[in-house]
Amino acid sequence: MTCTSNGSRPAAKITWWKGKKQLQHTRESINRVGVSTSMLTFVPSVDDNGKFLICRAENPLISNSVLEDGWKLEIYFPPQVSLHFKNLPTSGEIQEGNDVYLECNIRSNPWIHSISWQFEGQDIKTNLVSGIMITNQTLVIQRVQLSHRGHFTCSASNTEGLGVSNKIYINIKYAPKCRPEQKTIFGVAKQETVHVSCSLVADPLDVTFSWMFNSSTKQSGEIQYRSNKTHSVAIYTPKMDNDYGTLLCWGTNDVGIQRKPCVFTIMPAGPPESPYNCSVLNQTENLIHLECTEANNGGLKAEFTLEVYNVGRGTLKTNFSSPRPKFVVNDLPAGTALRLLVYASNSKGRSEPVIISATTLRPAEKRMDKPHPQTIVIVQPLFTALISVVITLVLIAVVVVIALKLRSKRKLSEAQIDRSGNEKSHMPFKKDIDEFTDMDDKGPDIIPSRMFYRSSYPDYSEDRYFQLNCIVQSCYTGQLMSDTSYNTSCPIRSPVERTESLCTSHLSGMNLSNRSPRRTSPEGVTYAELALPRIGQCSSAVRQPEPPTEYATIKGQLQDTEDDDCTTSCETPLMTGGRRESAV
Repeated sequence: MTCTSNGSRPAAKITWWKGKKQLQHTRESINRVGVSTSMLTFVPSVDDNGKFLICRAENPLISNSVLEDGWKLEIYFPPQVSLHFKNLPTSGEIQEGNDVYLECNIRSNPWIHSISWQFEGQDIKTNLVSGIMITNQTLVIQRVQLSHRGHFTCSASNTEGLGVSNKIYINIKYAPKCRPEQKTIFGVAKQETVHVSCSLVADPLDVTFSWMFNSSTKQSGEIQYRSNKTHSVAIYTPKMDNDYGTLLCWGTNDVGIQRKPCVFTIMPAGPPESPYNCSVLNQTENLIHLECTEANNGGLKAEFTLEVYNVGRGTLKTNFSSPRPKFVVNDLPAGTALRLLVYASNSKGRSEPVIISATTLRPAEKRMDKPHPQTIVIVQPLFTALISVVITLVLIAVVVVIALKLRSKRKLSEAQIDRSGNEKSHMPFKKDIDEFTDMDDKGPDIIPSRMFYRSSYPDYSEDRYFQLNCIVQSCYTGQLMSDTSYNTSCPIRSPVERTESLCTSHLSGMNLSNRSPRRTSPEGVTYAELALPRIGQCSSAVRQPEPPTEYATIKGQLQDTEDDDCTTSCETPLMTGGRRESAV
């Protein structure tokens, strides 16, 4: 760095300062006009971050003539990280169940953008189940366990690089616990001495042991044993039946007493029980894989034996022994039925054998994957021909089915057309007179029903008879009735009386002068122009239920009549031969 001063006479003296400390690695030069120049070689460190670097010029012959210029140093560097305990107990020891706080101190410029924690080199995150919580630069381990014993570190990163802290080892002190994978069952005969070994894990290692015997009928603490730190051996001799039971072992250290004792079972020694759940897991032409489940070993170490017999010859093929009931037998003859015997044995005897039947695979079953070339030549054409025949038959069947369906559909359509034609041609010309409700859109051949009502006639059959007979026989006068209104009120009497009474009724307001001439031709058809009754008339007429529509063709010979007092209706046999009658 260069600092220049001018205007002083004599030339100013230049010095360099870092805070309150003067720097020495400088080189000065003065030119002819009194300009002083000083150069500083400076290697900054992390500690220089934030300090002031000052260039000071002073004329030694003039007091209070000092001038200064400088800068505040800003040094960029990777994070500097350190890890330490935040609340270490006064004893300096961490016991199982305590809470542990770790603080990660960071010095960085620029400031960090990420921070992480590691346990035994593996990143850890907040896990409430295991009791780990991370907040900013603090790691909290709640209720510390033996699984938390190990080395912890923290690391931070910025734009200049990565910084890793020192390692802190958490050594957790805990009460004694049983060492796993110990022998827990001992088979002992009466008057036989057994040595039961009990191993514990603890910190600190100075452990005091305790032993006790327990059974359903006896409990005793007089057990002989010897111990060394975390290992103890009890010497026990059962003498009677109630001396068989369990031996309990536990220890105590500075942290506390063991929570769960180690349990050792003392049982009478005897032959082991037979293995169970035996099954053949794999079999080939010359190999069989067999596995079983171990049963009670009788209190002693058991050994398992497999014997393989040839069923056809009844001879022993081979036998195997194993500390576990798992066997793989090789070099067996192919396609042979075998009988497998599995049993367990110890120093007290052997168990009953378990018999399993098995068969090795035949060689022919394996060679099916590689058929003879001539067989392929013969089989392939036959197979192709068979497939062709099947496909042809299927296609023919499909075509036949389609044709039958089309034919049946065509016949069904024709039958529907014929049925429709027949229905139109044979439509009956019939409808009871009570069904007519509209005279505006129908032809004159349709007999209206508005002229008749049935409010006064409760009996259906008599009402119908009355309607057909309540007609004036002398109605046909040879002329058409037009512009007439007539009264059809009929009293409620017997059918004969009704007819006679109605026939004697007179037309009211009829103009008979407009009668048309009489026709004598038998083939002539008479059409009558009907008029609706006036309001208030025929209030007692009969109305029928709703039978189907009936059409009537009126054919007949007009009759002469000279009676001007013709009634308003007449009875005409419009349909003969047993057909229904119609009123006009």
